[in-house]
Amino acid sequence: DEYSRNDVEMIARKTRLALREGLAGVMIWEAGQDCRVESVTRNDKTHGVTCPSGEKDSLLVAIKSEIEKFKKDEL
Repeated sequence: DEYSRNDVEMIARKTRLALREGLAGVMIWEAGQDCRVESVTRNDKTHGVTCPSGEKDSLLVAIKSEIEKFKKDEL
């Protein structure tokens, strides 16, 4: 199935498809596993950046970007 893996390009394609078809949304199985574009500190523990190339590696940023493009095109 060509829609089975979720790298940045695939999640962008799935998002475009969902928007085009008027579907309710897209799914990332475990959003907590998306890479971090900024360090996060919780309870004295710092979790470092895990996006090697910044935002372009983030699935959540890819979804947001496609939604913003779609909204802009709809205006």
